[in-house]
Amino acid sequence: ILGPGAEARYCESWMGGSSRVWPPYEITPWCGLSEALGPNVALVDDPILAHAAVLFVGLDHRCGQESESCDRSTLQLPAEQAALIASVSKAHSRTVVVLIAGSPLSMEWLPQVPAVLLAWYPGMEGGRAIARMLLGDVSPSGKLPVTFPRELGDSPAHRTQRTYPGVDWTVHYDEGVSVGYRHFD
Repeated sequence: ILGPGAEARYCESWMGGSSRVWPPYEITPWCGLSEALGPNVALVDDPILAHAAVLFVGLDHRCGQESESCDRSTLQLPAEQAALIASVSKAHSRTVVVLIAGSPLSMEWLPQVPAVLLAWYPGMEGGRAIARMLLGDVSPSGKLPVTFPRELGDSPAHRTQRTYPGVDWTVHYDEGVSVGYRHFD
């Protein structure tokens, strides 16, 4: 197990707006997996000797990541997390990326990993839920309520300078009926 999200708490209040909660406890991904696997799981910096590498990355509720108080400037993961995915997937062919986020992220690194699990912000029992999905006890077979473009340019709203960020303070909605998810169908 590795990555900045393995031991992170996501139920804490940052600048998440309506997602600000103070639960009585929170089971982190590391706690959930260590509870389920006992001594068969370790938090490591170098996964090369592991049977599989499970990498926890994503966004938190700080400004510039996922917050109601300020916008994200990109759909990409923070650069250090993308670099971590690249280095771990290069070193280990069995790399699973667990994304913890509440909105679409571009996944230029997707061809480098055999499995991705979107955990959203899983709440106070999230670590146990993630462990159950990773271990095959339950199927993460839900449908996404949003489309995750491979890169920002795949979104019809971001095709040209005219559609985003706009020209002379005016954004033009040129998608017609292909706005949003309809473009991806």
